[in-house]
Amino acid sequence: MSGARGTLVRCWSAVAWVWNHSIGWVLTSILVVLIRGYQLLVSPCSRRPAVSTRAARPTVWSRCAPTGR
Repeated sequence: MSGARGTLVRCWSAVAWVWNHSIGWVLTSILVVLIRGYQLLVSPCSRRPAVSTRAARPTVWSRCAPTGR
C-alpha cells in the first residue's frame, strides 16, 4: 500500500495497538463485569419464561414469572 491509504492504515494500526496495550483491556473488562453483574444480580428472573393463566400457550419472556401459583 502506498500513498494516503497506506498512511491511514498504518495510523489506524498504531491507534489499535495503543488501545489494546493500554486502557482498552481495562475498559473492556469493566464493561464485561458490569454487564455480567447486572445479569446475575438485578435481573435473575428474566431468563425464565412466563406461562399465561388465561391462555394455554406460553407468553413472551416476562420480567419475573410467578413461581408459586
